[in-house]
Amino acid sequence: YQRRVRGATIVNPGGIAGKYDVNGVARTGRLLASGQLPGVPDALFSIGGASEIAAAHITAAERGALGRNYNLCGRTVSLGDLTRLTGDALGIDGNKPVIPSSLLMLVGLASEPWAAYTKREPDLSFDLIMAFSAERKGCSSARAVRELDYKPLETEADVLGALKQSMDWLKETNQISI
Repeated sequence: YQRRVRGATIVNPGGIAGKYDVNGVARTGRLLASGQLPGVPDALFSIGGASEIAAAHITAAERGALGRNYNLCGRTVSLGDLTRLTGDALGIDGNKPVIPSSLLMLVGLASEPWAAYTKREPDLSFDLIMAFSAERKGCSSARAVRELDYKPLETEADVLGALKQSMDWLKETNQISI
């Protein structure tokens, strides 16, 4: 493995929240705002700030060690807390019930053929459910903090600030209406 990546610096961000986010957290915000999020899996999510993650990518390109792998995680929160905080950032109620992963896996499996038929990416794919339902553990950014001066989100207030940036940008660009 090291032989294959010897000439590269690998950067692995966790979830990203902030301006220009169009995927993970943004998807949660869009589903929440549209009333299409019935519940969340019992899972954990590591979330980092978009600007901090972007800065760490640049630093990794400039001075990251070749063959080195850097995790850019942030505060680890439950998906229930993430949707609650996203709701706070949107000014709506984000409290959603926790849905057993086994039920969500069935929904994810059913969404795959529907997505193929409609030619639209599913909001809740089987792969996404599996990723969130995987082993409940956090992620360490210690190496990135030490070597890239990465600044992970550390408090719930930090996470809320990043989510607010993300949701405000989505509203400004008419991707979400409340």
